[in-house]
Amino acid sequence: MAPSSSCLLVLLSCLVFAGHLHTRCDAAGAAVLQALNCSTAGNYTPSGAYAGNLNQLLAALPDTTVSQNGGFFNGTAGQPGASGTAYALALCPVDVARADCRDCLAMATSNSSGLVKQCPGSSTVVAAYDQCLLRYSDVAFFGTAYTDVVYAWYGPDRLQTMVQNSYSSALKQSLAVLGSQAASSPQRFAVSKTSPYALVQCTWDLTADGCEACLGLLATNASDFMTIRSSGEVRTFSCRVRHSNDTFDVFPFADLGVVVNGTTNNTISNPGECQVSLLIPSVSYILNSLTLKLILNGFACVSKYICYY
Repeated sequence: MAPSSSCLLVLLSCLVFAGHLHTRCDAAGAAVLQALNCSTAGNYTPSGAYAGNLNQLLAALPDTTVSQNGGFFNGTAGQPGASGTAYALALCPVDVARADCRDCLAMATSNSSGLVKQCPGSSTVVAAYDQCLLRYSDVAFFGTAYTDVVYAWYGPDRLQTMVQNSYSSALKQSLAVLGSQAASSPQRFAVSKTSPYALVQCTWDLTADGCEACLGLLATNASDFMTIRSSGEVRTFSCRVRHSNDTFDVFPFADLGVVVNGTTNNTISNPGECQVSLLIPSVSYILNSLTLKLILNGFACVSKYICYY
C-alpha cells in the first residue's frame, strides 16, 4: 500500500531534525498461529443461544478492539451469569501495528476459516497468534490469569559463554522491574530503555497483582533461554515476555481511559493510517501526524502516544 501524500509530507518534515525515521505502511504478512486450545466438554449447538451471542460478539470484535478501544476488548453478549451468555477478550501485542492486529482478529473471527470452524462446537476457545490474541467462553473468565506456558521461541544466535551470566543477570533484573511497571500501568505493558531490551505485556483484564504474578512465572520459566540466547519470547494466554540484544519496534496504545466491558470514554484516530516512527536508542515509538507536531515543538511526552525526544 503506497503512503498517502500527507504521510509523505510528514516524513519530509521529520527529516529536517531526525536522521533515523521510517514509515510503516506495509502489512506484516499473514498472522501465524502460535497456540490453540479448544474445549472438548460442554459443547454448544449452532442453533442455541450461546451460538447466537458468540457470533454477535465475534462479528464486531476486530473493529471494536482496534478502532474503538485502541488494542484491547473484553465484553459479553447476553445476560451476565445467565445460560447462553458469551464472553470474549482480544488483545493486540504492543510490538504489532494495530492494522496488522485487526487483520489477525478478522482472520480469527472469520465465518469461513476462523476459530469457530477450527474448533466446531467448543464453548471455550483461546488462541494466540503472533499478531493478536483471542479468547471466548460461555463462562466468565475476565480477571483470571492463564499461567501455563503455551508458546516459547528461541533466537538462533547463542550468546558467547563469557557474557551469558552477565546478560542473564541483567535481563532478569530488568524483567523484575518491567513486571512491576506493567502491573501498575492500566494498559499492562512495559519496555526497557537499555540493553538487554525487553518487553512484557498482560491482558488488560488482569489485576495488578495478577499481571505481576503471571509475568514473574514467565521470567522464571524463561531462565534457560535467557542464559544462552540473545533473543526469545515466552508466553501464556494471559501474559508474555520478549527479549532481544537488539532494539525492536513498539506501538504504544493510545490513552483511552478505562476500558469496561469493551467500551471506553475516548476515541482515537484511524489506527490504519500511515505512521512515522522516531527511532530512539531503546525502541521506536510510533507517532501519527497529530502527535508529531508536538514532538517537533519539543514535547517530551504526548497524550495519545508515549513519546520521548
